[in-house]
Amino acid sequence: MKNLSKEKQQQIIATAIGAVVVCGLIWYFVIMGQQKTLADTRKKIQETESQIAAADGLIKKKQAVADELGVAQKKIDELEEGMASGDMYSWVIQTVNKFKLGHKVDIRSYSRDEPVKVGVLPGFPYQGAKYILMGSGYYHDLGKFIADFENKFSYFRVQNLELAQGGGEVGSGDTEKLAFKLEIVVLVKPAAAAAKP
Repeated sequence: MKNLSKEKQQQIIATAIGAVVVCGLIWYFVIMGQQKTLADTRKKIQETESQIAAADGLIKKKQAVADELGVAQKKIDELEEGMASGDMYSWVIQTVNKFKLGHKVDIRSYSRDEPVKVGVLPGFPYQGAKYILMGSGYYHDLGKFIADFENKFSYFRVQNLELAQGGGEVGSGDTEKLAFKLEIVVLVKPAAAAAKP
Protein backbone atom coordinates (compact mmCIF):
# COMPACT_ATOMS: atom_id res chain seq x y z
CA MET A 1 0.00 0.00 0.00
CA LYS A 2 3.06 2.25 0.40
CA ASN A 3 3.77 1.92 -3.31
CA LEU A 4 0.34 3.26 -4.20
CA SER A 5 -0.29 6.89 -4.73
CA LYS A 6 -2.26 8.88 -2.22
CA GLU A 7 -5.17 9.04 -4.53
CA LYS A 8 -5.25 5.24 -4.94
CA GLN A 9 -4.95 4.75 -1.16
CA GLN A 10 -7.95 7.03 -0.59
CA GLN A 11 -9.96 5.15 -3.22
CA ILE A 12 -9.17 1.82 -1.54
CA ILE A 13 -10.12 3.21 1.91
CA ALA A 14 -13.31 4.74 0.49
CA THR A 15 -14.15 1.45 -1.20
CA ALA A 16 -13.54 -0.46 2.07
CA ILE A 17 -15.68 2.00 4.04
CA GLY A 18 -18.40 1.79 1.36
CA ALA A 19 -18.28 -2.01 1.48
CA VAL A 20 -18.64 -1.95 5.30
CA VAL A 21 -21.56 0.52 5.05
CA VAL A 22 -23.26 -1.59 2.33
CA CYS A 23 -22.77 -4.75 4.44
CA GLY A 24 -24.24 -2.92 7.48
CA LEU A 25 -27.23 -1.73 5.46
CA ILE A 26 -27.79 -5.22 4.05
CA TRP A 27 -27.57 -6.63 7.61
CA TYR A 28 -29.97 -4.05 9.04
CA PHE A 29 -32.59 -4.00 6.28
CA VAL A 30 -32.47 -7.53 4.89
CA ILE A 31 -31.10 -9.97 7.43
CA MET A 32 -32.66 -8.41 10.56
CA GLY A 33 -36.03 -8.16 8.76
CA GLN A 34 -35.79 -11.82 7.79
CA GLN A 35 -34.87 -12.76 11.38
CA LYS A 36 -37.95 -10.90 12.69
CA THR A 37 -40.14 -12.62 10.09
CA LEU A 38 -38.62 -15.96 11.06
CA ALA A 39 -39.27 -15.31 14.78
CA ASP A 40 -42.90 -14.33 14.03
CA THR A 41 -43.32 -17.47 11.93
CA ARG A 42 -41.92 -19.66 14.74
CA LYS A 43 -44.34 -18.04 17.20
CA LYS A 44 -47.28 -18.68 14.85
CA ILE A 45 -46.14 -22.29 14.43
CA GLN A 46 -46.06 -22.75 18.22
CA GLU A 47 -49.55 -21.23 18.57
CA THR A 48 -50.89 -23.46 15.79
CA GLU A 49 -49.27 -26.53 17.36
CA SER A 50 -50.91 -25.73 20.72
CA GLN A 51 -54.28 -25.30 18.99
CA ILE A 52 -53.79 -28.62 17.20
CA ALA A 53 -52.89 -30.29 20.53
CA ALA A 54 -56.05 -28.83 22.12
CA ALA A 55 -58.14 -30.02 19.16
CA ASP A 56 -56.57 -33.50 19.41
CA GLY A 57 -57.48 -33.54 23.11
CA LEU A 58 -61.09 -32.68 22.25
CA ILE A 59 -61.18 -35.35 19.56
CA LYS A 60 -59.91 -37.91 22.06
CA LYS A 61 -62.60 -36.79 24.52
CA LYS A 62 -65.33 -37.07 21.87
CA GLN A 63 -66.38 -40.56 22.92
CA ALA A 64 -66.34 -39.66 26.63
CA VAL A 65 -68.48 -36.59 25.93
CA ALA A 66 -70.86 -38.67 23.79
CA ASP A 67 -71.13 -41.21 26.62
CA GLU A 68 -71.84 -38.43 29.16
CA LEU A 69 -74.48 -37.01 26.82
CA GLY A 70 -76.11 -40.43 26.53
CA VAL A 71 -76.19 -40.84 30.32
CA ALA A 72 -77.64 -37.34 30.76
CA GLN A 73 -80.28 -37.97 28.07
CA LYS A 74 -81.24 -41.26 29.74
CA LYS A 75 -81.61 -39.47 33.08
CA ILE A 76 -83.78 -36.77 31.47
CA ASP A 77 -85.93 -39.47 29.84
CA GLU A 78 -86.35 -41.21 33.21
CA LEU A 79 -87.34 -37.93 34.87
CA GLU A 80 -89.79 -37.14 32.08
CA GLU A 81 -91.45 -40.53 32.65
CA GLY A 82 -92.59 -39.26 36.06
CA MET A 83 -93.69 -35.84 34.82
CA ALA A 84 -97.28 -34.72 34.52
CA SER A 85 -99.22 -35.93 31.53
CA GLY A 86 -102.85 -36.48 30.64
CA ASP A 87 -105.26 -35.17 33.27
CA MET A 88 -102.76 -33.13 35.25
CA TYR A 89 -105.15 -32.31 38.10
CA SER A 90 -105.82 -35.95 38.98
CA TRP A 91 -102.15 -36.78 38.31
CA VAL A 92 -100.94 -34.26 40.90
CA ILE A 93 -103.52 -35.42 43.46
CA GLN A 94 -102.51 -39.06 42.98
CA THR A 95 -98.79 -38.26 43.09
CA VAL A 96 -98.98 -36.14 46.24
CA ASN A 97 -101.41 -38.49 48.01
CA LYS A 98 -99.23 -41.49 47.21
CA PHE A 99 -96.15 -39.66 48.49
CA LYS A 100 -97.76 -38.39 51.71
CA LEU A 101 -98.62 -41.93 52.86
CA GLY A 102 -95.30 -42.10 54.69
CA HIS A 103 -95.73 -38.68 56.31
CA LYS A 104 -97.96 -37.32 59.07
CA VAL A 105 -99.40 -34.46 57.04
CA ASP A 106 -103.03 -33.95 56.11
CA ILE A 107 -103.76 -32.25 52.80
CA ARG A 108 -107.39 -31.15 52.57
CA SER A 109 -107.58 -29.30 49.28
CA TYR A 110 -105.91 -28.97 45.90
CA SER A 111 -106.50 -26.10 43.52
CA ARG A 112 -106.89 -26.57 39.78
CA ASP A 113 -103.71 -26.12 37.78
CA GLU A 114 -102.70 -22.65 36.69
CA PRO A 115 -100.16 -22.35 33.86
CA VAL A 116 -96.94 -20.56 34.85
CA LYS A 117 -93.80 -19.67 32.99
CA VAL A 118 -90.81 -21.45 34.50
CA GLY A 119 -88.12 -21.08 31.86
CA VAL A 120 -85.20 -18.98 32.98
CA LEU A 121 -83.16 -20.17 29.99
CA PRO A 122 -83.95 -19.28 26.39
CA GLY A 123 -85.61 -22.18 24.62
CA PHE A 124 -86.49 -23.96 27.89
CA PRO A 125 -88.62 -26.88 26.65
CA TYR A 126 -90.91 -27.30 29.66
CA GLN A 127 -94.06 -25.52 30.71
CA GLY A 128 -95.16 -25.27 34.29
CA ALA A 129 -98.37 -25.68 36.24
CA LYS A 130 -98.99 -24.24 39.69
CA TYR A 131 -101.19 -25.87 42.32
CA ILE A 132 -102.15 -24.56 45.75
CA LEU A 133 -102.30 -27.16 48.51
CA MET A 134 -103.89 -26.55 51.89
CA GLY A 135 -103.70 -28.80 54.91
CA SER A 136 -102.32 -29.26 58.39
CA GLY A 137 -99.52 -30.93 60.26
CA TYR A 138 -97.02 -30.50 63.04
CA TYR A 139 -94.07 -28.24 62.33
CA HIS A 140 -91.44 -31.01 62.24
CA ASP A 141 -93.64 -33.35 60.18
CA LEU A 142 -94.42 -30.60 57.69
CA GLY A 143 -90.74 -29.69 57.31
CA LYS A 144 -89.80 -33.32 56.73
CA PHE A 145 -92.63 -33.71 54.21
CA ILE A 146 -91.51 -30.66 52.19
CA ALA A 147 -87.83 -31.66 52.26
CA ASP A 148 -88.55 -35.26 51.24
CA PHE A 149 -91.00 -34.07 48.59
CA GLU A 150 -88.53 -31.76 46.88
CA ASN A 151 -85.75 -34.34 47.10
CA LYS A 152 -87.89 -37.09 45.58
CA PHE A 153 -89.43 -35.04 42.78
CA SER A 154 -86.79 -32.90 41.09
CA TYR A 155 -89.41 -31.49 38.71
CA PHE A 156 -91.52 -30.05 41.58
CA ARG A 157 -90.80 -26.84 43.43
CA VAL A 158 -92.46 -25.74 46.67
CA GLN A 159 -92.92 -22.00 47.04
CA ASN A 160 -94.91 -19.41 48.99
CA LEU A 161 -95.38 -21.45 52.14
CA GLU A 162 -97.77 -19.86 54.62
CA LEU A 163 -98.17 -21.22 58.16
CA ALA A 164 -100.86 -20.41 60.68
CA GLN A 165 -101.56 -21.69 64.15
CA GLY A 166 -104.66 -23.76 64.75
CA GLY A 167 -104.45 -26.54 62.19
CA GLY A 168 -106.09 -29.03 64.54
CA GLU A 169 -109.77 -29.87 64.46
CA VAL A 170 -112.09 -27.45 66.22
CA GLY A 171 -112.44 -28.26 69.89
CA SER A 172 -109.55 -30.75 69.88
CA GLY A 173 -107.36 -28.45 71.98
CA ASP A 174 -104.38 -29.21 69.72
CA THR A 175 -102.67 -25.82 69.48
CA GLU A 176 -99.34 -27.14 68.19
CA LYS A 177 -100.72 -28.28 64.87
CA LEU A 178 -100.24 -25.80 62.04
CA ALA A 179 -102.44 -24.99 59.11
CA PHE A 180 -100.43 -24.52 55.93
CA LYS A 181 -100.93 -23.24 52.45
CA LEU A 182 -98.25 -23.76 49.83
CA GLU A 183 -97.83 -23.63 46.11
CA ILE A 184 -96.16 -26.35 44.11
CA VAL A 185 -94.91 -25.68 40.61
CA VAL A 186 -94.74 -28.77 38.41
CA LEU A 187 -92.78 -29.10 35.19
CA VAL A 188 -94.98 -30.53 32.46
CA LYS A 189 -93.78 -32.72 29.59
CA PRO A 190 -93.58 -30.70 26.36
CA ALA A 191 -95.98 -33.10 24.61
CA ALA A 192 -98.47 -32.93 27.50
CA ALA A 193 -98.34 -29.12 27.52
CA ALA A 194 -98.99 -28.93 23.78
CA ALA A 195 -101.90 -31.37 23.99
CA LYS A 196 -103.65 -29.42 26.76
CA PRO A 197 -106.37 -27.08 25.38
